[in-house]
Amino acid sequence: MLKNWRLTINLLTPLAVKPPALDALLMWELSNRLGLNRSDELNLKQPESFMPEKLTRSVPLSQVKKCEHLPLCKKTIAGVDVFRCSDPIYRIEHEYHERQAKRFECDKMALMLRESERKSLLVASGPYKMRFVPIRCMLIPKVVYFFRGDKVEVNKLLKKVFAIGKHRNIGYGFVRCFEFDEVEEDYSVFASKVLMRSIPFIDDPTIEGARRSYGACKPPYWHPDNYMEILEPC
Repeated sequence: MLKNWRLTINLLTPLAVKPPALDALLMWELSNRLGLNRSDELNLKQPESFMPEKLTRSVPLSQVKKCEHLPLCKKTIAGVDVFRCSDPIYRIEHEYHERQAKRFECDKMALMLRESERKSLLVASGPYKMRFVPIRCMLIPKVVYFFRGDKVEVNKLLKKVFAIGKHRNIGYGFVRCFEFDEVEEDYSVFASKVLMRSIPFIDDPTIEGARRSYGACKPPYWHPDNYMEILEPC
């Protein structure tokens, strides 16, 4: 049954970069289960010779088979359908930076090879590129979302989500548990006149807590085909 819910994600470890949007998180998990995130199953409407190794910004979304049937209601704003789920709500208790380092010691490794087998390696780019990049880390005890949709189906998709945010494979953003609480009011898009999620730009002076920006208001948020003028919570 479609109802108004508050989803709380309790975290075990620090979160890297920023929390994801709920619709993007659900779409990512659903794509994994349907096998659409594999490079050999992008299902592009092009000849087989055009099949790329992976989905990039240069691949038009119109040529990619997407899964948009999420257990969330939709709302049409300025001709664009957006999912009725709020942006992540969280409080940062502490913020710091760590470094992700990778170094291939060519000089030392070369001593393990015969002199005739020694070759030069490119370390400025490629798989042996040296890295010492900063990672924004945040201590966040929980992330809250408001959404209108089917709680049972949302919970089924989240059961196998063990971490959120960036760099999940090295221990960031591990999830302790998910909590669902039913709420009376629908706070997914607006809470009274306060904007709760990113929407296409509309010239409405009555909207509070919003700023004009440029970006995406529906997943995939990183793809330029979804970029437009938007209003986002501030």
